[in-house]
Amino acid sequence: NLKLVVLDFINRIRGPFSEETANLAYIAPRLSDLANESETLIISLAQIARSKGGPSTPILDSRVAKGSSAIEESATVLFGIWRPGYNRGINDKFMTISALKTRMGKEFTESLYFNGLTSEIRDLTSDEQKQYEHLVDEIEEEKGSKGRGESDPFGGF
Repeated sequence: NLKLVVLDFINRIRGPFSEETANLAYIAPRLSDLANESETLIISLAQIARSKGGPSTPILDSRVAKGSSAIEESATVLFGIWRPGYNRGINDKFMTISALKTRMGKEFTESLYFNGLTSEIRDLTSDEQKQYEHLVDEIEEEKGSKGRGESDPFGGF
């Protein structure tokens, strides 16, 4: 029997302090203790700080989440998830998940198919893998163009 609790947006849990970071420092270790004592898998979701990016920003650093130091310290496994094709029409069908911290194995990064309308997440087919690689190359090329002072295809966004 798997016992599972999913907390959508850990920052919304109220604690005894008025400051959000202090509350996360209070709440995160207590959630970890609760998970261990009750043998329950607790998944708590957090968003990255807006200054660090948006849904398409690769999350490769465990310190980009709001209140991240408290969350990172208490977490057994910490994942970063992003959608490289976000706001790119037909290319918004991929997600990448990266294990940023784990006490139970190796860190990894894996790209997957993602359908936001149906919540389907699955392995990429070989054709989708090629499309994903092309998208990533395109994004890298655009970043390089910006660095060389060429026109910005997103109009400064």
